[in-house]
Amino acid sequence: AIFVMILGVATYGYIIANISNLLGNLDTARMDFSRKMAVVDAFLAYRTIPDHLEKRIRDYYRYIWENRLDHREDEIIDDLPDSLQTEVALFLREPLLSQVPLLKEAGLSFHKEVVRHLNIHIYMPGDIICRRGDRGSGMFFISKGSVRIVDSSDQGDDLAVLREGSFFGETSLLKEQPRN
Repeated sequence: AIFVMILGVATYGYIIANISNLLGNLDTARMDFSRKMAVVDAFLAYRTIPDHLEKRIRDYYRYIWENRLDHREDEIIDDLPDSLQTEVALFLREPLLSQVPLLKEAGLSFHKEVVRHLNIHIYMPGDIICRRGDRGSGMFFISKGSVRIVDSSDQGDDLAVLREGSFFGETSLLKEQPRN
């Protein structure tokens, strides 16, 4: 009887383990993220990256995962025909376009033209996006988070804080002047 009980417990454990493994593998996005983090961990260990940089790298990937930004949607969109690419890009970027006063009043044809040239960039806290005097080849729209405009002197005082829906860099882009 004891032998049958032990056999039953082992069989039960084996079945439960296989079912949980099967259910765990159904979440392919989590598996992809786990694989990517394993590669990142190996890179960090192999290159002996300093602790402060290692923390920033991990924070970046955690942010990407939490906001589901790493599902290679650009690869999917690039496979579509041009007209469908424009429609999908317009659908995905419409919330941003409707927040920006500069673009809100523009017509659909302008939105269709502009939306294909929008690129997503992710900046972590403390990252410098641009500096005064840099050559401006684009402008920035803030779709999530905020951007501090900081005085370049030693004090680094905040001159302004731009929030979601704000934009900057249009002056240097439109007038072909250095960033101010």
